[in-house]
Amino acid sequence: MKKTFALFLALTAFALISARAQEIDPVEPAQDTVAVAEPAPVVEEPLPLYTDAPKVDKQIFNHLSVGVELLGLEGAGVQVATTLTPHVQIRAGYSIFPYSHKQSVNLGQYKVTDERTIDLTNTPVKATLWDGGLGNLMFDIFPGKHLAFHFTVGMYIGTGKFLSGQVDAREPILRKDEYASLAISYGDAKISSDENGQIYADVGFGTPGQEGFNNIFPYAGIGFGHAVGVNKRVGVTFDMGVIYTGGIKAQAYNFHTLDPVTDQHVKKTCVVTSQTLTDDDGKQMDSGMIDKIGQIPVFPMMRLTLVVRIF
Repeated sequence: MKKTFALFLALTAFALISARAQEIDPVEPAQDTVAVAEPAPVVEEPLPLYTDAPKVDKQIFNHLSVGVELLGLEGAGVQVATTLTPHVQIRAGYSIFPYSHKQSVNLGQYKVTDERTIDLTNTPVKATLWDGGLGNLMFDIFPGKHLAFHFTVGMYIGTGKFLSGQVDAREPILRKDEYASLAISYGDAKISSDENGQIYADVGFGTPGQEGFNNIFPYAGIGFGHAVGVNKRVGVTFDMGVIYTGGIKAQAYNFHTLDPVTDQHVKKTCVVTSQTLTDDDGKQMDSGMIDKIGQIPVFPMMRLTLVVRIF
């Protein structure tokens, strides 16, 4: 028993001495070490306040083009155009007919007195189309964004004079003191010269039989091409349609009408109809053709335009 107790004390003392020794000079066991790189720090970027979405071209007044009319029934002209939506484009323009035709015509001879006969057998006449030019405002409507075909509605604005004629009755036809004295009658139609020796007549659009011409003409038609080429800078457009005129009429002017109030000569419009053009027997000289043509309420229009997109 004593031996056992002595052995227990000896083991306890040895354990205490060993623990004390490790606190004073600890020896770590040898180990195989491997160098490991520390991971890079993660930098968190702040979230953007918005994201870049694909831009959609809504085509609301953000494109502009200019055009030059190459060929058209209204003459030569220019236009500007812009986009309203991907399906609608707006254009506005102005055109003139730059060519006037001059020709000598035989209007006969007229005996004024026994000593004086006016010779109109070689009278200079000038004819002009679209007197004063034509303005226009058009809306092109495309059934599909990528289709060149379109419908067009809009209007033309002008004097309403499609054909204007001017007769030069100055010397040698009239002496200078006679410039304002020439008067010609065809039935009820009375035409006279002004103080400059000129005689005027117009064919235009308006209500037959009534004085004056219309100034605004609604338009409807079809066409091909874009006045504003969104996908290309240069293009050509073609349009055709009709304007509503209300009728076709002719009128001339009498500068010798005496105003009963002022006792002065004033200009009076003479509307030419089949009834006014009669011979001495009262027979219509045109077989009613002027009245028949006057009932046509529409007139055709056509144009070919070169367009260039600015932006």
